[in-house]
Amino acid sequence: DAHEHFDYRAGLTRFRSDGHRDHSRARRDSFNAKVNVDIDAATRLTVLANALHAPDALDPQGLTRAEYQRDPTQASPGALAFGTRKSTRQHQVGAIFSRDFDDAQLRVLGYGGRRAIEQVLSVPVGTQRNPLSGGGIIELDAPYRGIDARWTQRTTLAGRPLEWTLGLNHDRQRQSRRGFENFAGDQLGVRGALRQQQDDAVQAFDQYLQLRWEPAPAWSLMAGVRRSAVTFTSRDRYITAGNPDDSGRVRHRAVTPVFGANVQLRPGLHAYAAAGEAFETPTFNELGYRNDGGSGLNFGLRPARTRSVEAGLKFGREDGVQAELAVFRARTRNELAVATSAGGRTTFQNAGRAQRDGVELSMQLPLTAGLRLQLAATTLDARHVDGFLTCAGAPCTRPDVAVAAGTRIAGVPRATAAAALHWGDERGWHARLDGQYIGAVPVNTIDRERADAYAVFGASGGYGFAASSYDGRVFAGVTNLADRRYSGSVIVNEGNRRYYEPAPGRQVLVGVELRWRD
Repeated sequence: DAHEHFDYRAGLTRFRSDGHRDHSRARRDSFNAKVNVDIDAATRLTVLANALHAPDALDPQGLTRAEYQRDPTQASPGALAFGTRKSTRQHQVGAIFSRDFDDAQLRVLGYGGRRAIEQVLSVPVGTQRNPLSGGGIIELDAPYRGIDARWTQRTTLAGRPLEWTLGLNHDRQRQSRRGFENFAGDQLGVRGALRQQQDDAVQAFDQYLQLRWEPAPAWSLMAGVRRSAVTFTSRDRYITAGNPDDSGRVRHRAVTPVFGANVQLRPGLHAYAAAGEAFETPTFNELGYRNDGGSGLNFGLRPARTRSVEAGLKFGREDGVQAELAVFRARTRNELAVATSAGGRTTFQNAGRAQRDGVELSMQLPLTAGLRLQLAATTLDARHVDGFLTCAGAPCTRPDVAVAAGTRIAGVPRATAAAALHWGDERGWHARLDGQYIGAVPVNTIDRERADAYAVFGASGGYGFAASSYDGRVFAGVTNLADRRYSGSVIVNEGNRRYYEPAPGRQVLVGVELRWRD
């Protein structure tokens, strides 16, 4: 809807699926809304709200290679025995306020929300006899909020345009975490005795400066620096004779610069180069469990620090021809890698240095009136530079298997490609034929087992229409035209070798979209 000084959009989505595998039923309801208000000619306010409700999404878990080859639609025995599932509920609101001045702009963003999760895992009953076990059912309640404020100033340096931005942002999340046994007596998959209770919090406070200068008509230079401080705190509220107080606190700090340049070589052709550093702290998911079998957060994890360089070319013409080529290298210290993965729980460790070298190419080519081709391809060589120790199976409380330097990083394909042929426009008849290729994916770091490479194709078509108060389209499509069997994702280093999560076979989709407006 749109009026003279404001406009808004709202949408409600309901998704239901019985799943293409046993024990994979899912339901998801979501709501999104956005309101833009022009307070005056120089001031604008945008308000956003969204909500998500996904109760009891069943988890069929990964399969071993033998199970996957025999029947990719089956669920794991543990998933069926414990009824593995996950429920998620999230609500969030946010606002962006901006005000323009003669040669400057003030922009302030604020948001807040709450996320609640309950997950039933297939942790064996015997494993939970350990007094340090957190149980097999996780319950999280996580309110969060944040603010970002920035001032952008337009001026000159040596008579040429200069723009600088000074800003700060603060984010905070609290997390009440409880763990329960996933059994009561002989009944599995139900909430049992309390085994874990802790209050966690993470907050990040950053300050940053960005500069963009055009020393000549064909040149632009960019520089920036960010100062970050991230603090994790945990207060243990479940303390017994066999389970000590695991409260703790850790703070990570970093200063990360970035530099870049762009030059127009000829009309429509640009060359660019950039170099910078990145600072990636572990997330609560990565800190959640210790790989030594102990309780409490894994405060021993250190942030990954990455230095990267990238260079490339961008080309575009008025007739719609577009192309982009990029070459990059990223070198990481304290690489975050999987240490153990079993019973629905994954633990992480720092694995020394890692390197990623790659090339990306994308193109868009108009072939005839209404017909266009899109292409994209990436090659990526991702390897551990240093050797380290990892686990070979479950249970494993201390990594003891050597990974040699030069080993490929698990979960990363060496090559990917995608292509799509479009015909028509949004209004009237339109059609699309697309294809995707994913190279073989290493599923662990200790041997050569891989998820096979695959190529899948899809086709769709429809008709778009519009009237004075509404518009929409009717459409139909087919995915995985050849009904190919492949693993759509993998669980890296899964301790029971259940690496493979099969993708669905051929599927047919028919639908109608309607949008109303005043």
